[in-house]
Amino acid sequence: MDNVGRGARDGTAYKAISWDGVRLFGWFTVILYFMAVVQLHCDSLSTAWDLGHAVFPQIYAWETTTFFSSITDIWIISSYVLFLVYCFWSHPAIVKRRFVFCLTVVYALRIFSLLATRYPILPGIVNQRYEAPSVFGSAFLLMVGIRTTQTDYMFSGHTSVWTMTTLFVWYYTSHRWTVGLFYALFNLTGVFLLLAIRMHYSADVWIA
Repeated sequence: MDNVGRGARDGTAYKAISWDGVRLFGWFTVILYFMAVVQLHCDSLSTAWDLGHAVFPQIYAWETTTFFSSITDIWIISSYVLFLVYCFWSHPAIVKRRFVFCLTVVYALRIFSLLATRYPILPGIVNQRYEAPSVFGSAFLLMVGIRTTQTDYMFSGHTSVWTMTTLFVWYYTSHRWTVGLFYALFNLTGVFLLLAIRMHYSADVWIA
């Protein structure tokens, strides 16, 4: 007789399940309470506030209309190069296909996220907004980095790429505490830079 059958006979399995349910309900109640506390706290604030912007001092105002002029854009390009060199050097084609598939799904989700809500422009952005003569034609300029946008906040494309590449390197590398840790810290620095130049709200980064 297996352990499940023996536990069903003497009732120990049912007792364990019931106590697991009690603990789970307890944690649910605690989280629900603290969520209500946070909702009331946010409701009491009279001005806009952002945790990341409060923690990280602003380095400089983001004044670029091109992708390659911002320090975070240079950072993500460097991260991409490091990832591609590592990926193409030491991993089979299936790993590359998996990464491209995951990135495609993330960007597809970002399309709906951007369409769902438009946030006000962050105070750190002082440059003129790019007025696209044609949305469909100018999209090609955006794809190659010749132009950039100002209100594509939720969720952060930079952070989603940094998170995904970090997870891929951490999962597939045999040197997690050297190569994986260095790459994770490099990408985490990029996340801090996003907040420091006021390129994103903290929620955009957290969701990504």
